[in-house]
Amino acid sequence: MKTVIMAGGKGTRIASVNSEVPKPMIPILGKPILEYQLECLRDQGYDDVILVIGHLGHVVKDYFGDGSGISPATGKSFGVKIQYVTEEQPLGTAGALYLLKDQLGEDFLLLCGDVIFDIDVDRFYRFHREKGGVATLFTHPNSHPYDSGIIMADDQGRVTNWLHKEDPRQWYRNRVNAGLHFFSHKIFEQGLFQELKKVDLDREVLKPLISTGELYVYDSPEYVKDMGTPDRFYAVEQDIRSGKVQAKNLSRPQKCVFLDRDGTINKYVGFLRNIDELELLPGAAEAVRKINESGYLAILATNQPVIARGEVTREELAEIHNKLETLLGQEGAYLDAIYYCPHHPHKGYEGEIPELKIDCDCRKPKAGMLLQAAKDFHIDLSASYMVGDGENDVQCGLNAGCTPVKLGEPVEGSMNFSSLFDFVNRVLTKSSADARVKIPVVSTTSGAEAASNENGVLAATKPMNKTMQRAVGPEKMHLELLIQRYPALAPIRQDIEDAFDLLRQSYLSGGKLLIAGNGGSCADAEHIVGELMKGFKLPRKLDLKTSQCLRGLNSKRGQVLSEKLQQGLPAIALNSHPALNTAFQNDVDGELAFAQQVGVLGNSGDTFLAISTSGNSQNIYDAALMARAKGLKVLALTGKDGGAIRDFADVSIVVPGCETYQIQELHLPVYHCLCLMLETYFFG
Repeated sequence: MKTVIMAGGKGTRIASVNSEVPKPMIPILGKPILEYQLECLRDQGYDDVILVIGHLGHVVKDYFGDGSGISPATGKSFGVKIQYVTEEQPLGTAGALYLLKDQLGEDFLLLCGDVIFDIDVDRFYRFHREKGGVATLFTHPNSHPYDSGIIMADDQGRVTNWLHKEDPRQWYRNRVNAGLHFFSHKIFEQGLFQELKKVDLDREVLKPLISTGELYVYDSPEYVKDMGTPDRFYAVEQDIRSGKVQAKNLSRPQKCVFLDRDGTINKYVGFLRNIDELELLPGAAEAVRKINESGYLAILATNQPVIARGEVTREELAEIHNKLETLLGQEGAYLDAIYYCPHHPHKGYEGEIPELKIDCDCRKPKAGMLLQAAKDFHIDLSASYMVGDGENDVQCGLNAGCTPVKLGEPVEGSMNFSSLFDFVNRVLTKSSADARVKIPVVSTTSGAEAASNENGVLAATKPMNKTMQRAVGPEKMHLELLIQRYPALAPIRQDIEDAFDLLRQSYLSGGKLLIAGNGGSCADAEHIVGELMKGFKLPRKLDLKTSQCLRGLNSKRGQVLSEKLQQGLPAIALNSHPALNTAFQNDVDGELAFAQQVGVLGNSGDTFLAISTSGNSQNIYDAALMARAKGLKVLALTGKDGGAIRDFADVSIVVPGCETYQIQELHLPVYHCLCLMLETYFFG
């Protein structure tokens, strides 16, 4: 299949960024916009490309050639086949298709050369083929629908209207054309391209297809952003740096914040039947905008029994939701999708709709809406939240495998916040999502500077101390939930957060964790290794480079290994070496066996976790001494008064309790929380 890229734009609005090259050649982080596009297409098998060039077209030709050369930006082959078509005169956004109609005898992809995107192209194409239309638009919500063209469509995705920027509008769904289109070769049978002339793609090619029912929309939350203005250019640059662009591709698991409607986003007025009663809650739009910025999907899941009761029609509900999307859009926020349950199990209402009066699977607290959204958008429910003001929202989240978030009156088993804004501000802050540094976590590499590997992954190695910024973002959710479930741990909340910071920095610097304990604490040491060295709650697929290498060494077994093996955080339980420990006990001194292992295995940058309910176990104390002598950080997990180990540990977590069994009962949720925080930070 061929891909046609319109790469001749002058970039008048973005000239302040770079006016010396055509817009598609403006570099972002040292690589042209157009090269990002070609990489995304090539990696999915779309490597037959036609570039339509005009203004400063020689710059494009000189850089890419025929596509077989080496990229000056990456040092790797472009890996595509490029054909050029030069506009000798301006032909608008579609006039050049006249020059290509004899070459485009099958479906083709047409896109603008000034957008950054990372989408699952095959998924888009499957939808186009299933609908069988002449053209399919890639559409998505954006943060400025009020000055964008709005596409309206029916439940089958067939376009019914197209509002341009200048057209009047009141309430509308936030659905915008992203500049990516699949076409059938039948487009050339419409009588549009009979001569070489200037043609407007939207107004003269696409919009006329509405009346014949042959234009469809493909709604997707994937990352597509045009580079029309300097502000958008710099926003895209930041999104590439943070990894947000790649993460939004639906071939990768997504994270989502599922949102109840009434009492969560808009004011609760009982059953909302009148559109005039819809009013956003204070801070709700800003909260949704922050969800958008965090990289999480924002999906509405709401029970609407007023449909089954005959009090509101589906069309009226759609208009209510259009108003909701319009109000959010006016403040730069958007919903990625809306799911509603129209059913109601109880009969006897005047005007009710009998076929909707059923006990369905989608009405909360059942998880049907969330499960359908997970299927539609490849959502990892275990890494997602369900936020609402009712207990049915909490139970729905639990039923779906999400983390439930209750707004208002707290309930047990859920995170509890006063409002959606409170939840987002405390858990899903933009700073944590944007500043997050991804690293290869099974590694023994260390160093004094940040370095980049072949996958562009950064390893940050600056030292951490207790005064540095604390953990914020999704990983902090686990700490919030721990304190809510175990209020007795509230006084040592900061110590747990300090422990997470210490362990996080150790792993960031290429370190590992050594653990030792006696009796029940010995079992705890093994337990911790089990949670760190494999998936705990989140998937930890091998990195692409390792997977490719395995398959290259042995295609059959490599495929099995790459599918089943996981990434992990290196951890060693020192009690897991019975031959060494018994030999040392027989030959030297059994109490020093742990210290011996720390001396041999430990390196600067590693952490030693000393587990002792009293804090006074001699063999654990001696191992901690050796750890300090070797330059390891020491983390103590103790009880009572912390004992002797507390005095020189870098961080001490001293849980309340005097009896050994009481202390051990609190040790388990503490280290579970730390393991979850680490997993979310490195793999979430």
